[in-house]
Amino acid sequence: MKSYWGPAFRFRPKPCIFTFPAAYKMKKNKIVKAFFAGMFALVLFLTATAAEAFQATLVQTPYGGDVNVEKINTTRSVVYAWAESWAQKNIQAYMAYYSPNFKSGKLNYKQWREKKALVFQRPGAISIKISDLWVFVEGRTATASFIQTYRDAKHADIGEKVLKFEQAGDRWQIISEKWTPLKG
Repeated sequence: MKSYWGPAFRFRPKPCIFTFPAAYKMKKNKIVKAFFAGMFALVLFLTATAAEAFQATLVQTPYGGDVNVEKINTTRSVVYAWAESWAQKNIQAYMAYYSPNFKSGKLNYKQWREKKALVFQRPGAISIKISDLWVFVEGRTATASFIQTYRDAKHADIGEKVLKFEQAGDRWQIISEKWTPLKG
């Protein structure tokens, strides 16, 4: 009787029964390419499926999304309405978006109002364009960051604006404002 571990034993692995015959006959690099192509397709499928599932959860919750989605959309609307009141030179409507506790650099609410009243009295139209608006909400505070393009009869600039909001009742009010010029 021969031993399995003896010199007469020869191990010959058989092809896996799960291997496709065509793939088994392919060269090694073709198998690798096919594998990575399959993995890429799987990643694309899973990404699309996850995005659809995320969208579905937002739509299926009451009131069109969870509370933070509503707060983000409300804050975005406030930013655009704020910019529109600025473009219309309506000092009352414009300052209504600011909290009495507002600070920007060394300026408080009253000083900010005086500064903007002078700007609004200049002749000519004001143009404000907002792009790349990002809003982050946490509890009763929100931060909006965007690229602001400003133009009036005497001045034009482009920069990043960061507005910080605080929720006062059912309204969002600006508590701080920071503008940084973009270098071009």
